[in-house]
Amino acid sequence: MKKFLLIVALLIAAGIILFFIPIRQNKTYIIKSNFDNTLSSLNKPDNWEKWHPLLKSLSTKNFKTFQLVRDTLNHRFKFTNSADSMIVEATNPLLYSIEQYENGNIFLYAYEIIPSSSTNSIAVKTIEKIPLLFYLFPFLHANEGEKGVLALKAFLEDDKKFYGYNIQTEKVRDTVFAITMLTVTKNELFKTLSTEFSKIKAYIKEKHLVQENFTSVSYISKDDSLKLILGIPVNKFANSSRNIRCVNIPKGRMLTGEYEGKFSQRQKIYETFRKYTRDHYLDNVGAPFETYFNNKLPASDSDIVKFKLYYPIP
Repeated sequence: MKKFLLIVALLIAAGIILFFIPIRQNKTYIIKSNFDNTLSSLNKPDNWEKWHPLLKSLSTKNFKTFQLVRDTLNHRFKFTNSADSMIVEATNPLLYSIEQYENGNIFLYAYEIIPSSSTNSIAVKTIEKIPLLFYLFPFLHANEGEKGVLALKAFLEDDKKFYGYNIQTEKVRDTVFAITMLTVTKNELFKTLSTEFSKIKAYIKEKHLVQENFTSVSYISKDDSLKLILGIPVNKFANSSRNIRCVNIPKGRMLTGEYEGKFSQRQKIYETFRKYTRDHYLDNVGAPFETYFNNKLPASDSDIVKFKLYYPIP
């Protein structure tokens, strides 16, 4: 019995000694993203709320008490609610030290961006001071630094989470469109859409054509006016009539994504697609166009619209 108690006492003493011996633990994670997107996820306080597990829970569970405090003089920002908080300090543009207070516990760790020559991957290193005891027996330790960097990796590698749209690359087959082209002032837009699509539908009926998909519009800004390309996909070619003619849209690759929201705010999907093409070293090689679900066209800037954006790429 005495021997058993002695062993237990020695184990406890060893555990206490190991607990008070600090070591620095580093791990490196490869993220399939570029340097700029990784940097913006760390150096902009608002972006932390999009991916860090603690901050996502703080803002949703305690929305009324959740706040962000910026200390620009000391390059620090603090997220807090009534109980838990997290302080981030930008030691330098590539190194971020974190103090995380959660459920009465404190976790100290850092993230370091490691630049590389790759354009589509980046390394992020976690740096954490932990007791030697936790290093030898990792199941005793909640590795918050690792949880965070894995959440960052999942965020940056998921187009829907990062860009806000489910961007796909589609191969488009040859398609025949009945189209008309015209330039209007922005004030005339909504009246023109209704009037001109009525003419295209009359043309389709007159030429015994069949509508194959939803109505499409390409908007090209030109000073205070808009150049419009209005089209409806049809089953075959027909002779021109007045300002309406059939054209072939050749097969090719398109970035696509769906938008639902106010018509006046739809530019945000175009901005996102432009960023996506820059991030992936793609070019826009033609006029993007919007295909409106159920042929429901906008009647005002405040209308809620739902369309699929087609964005031609090589």
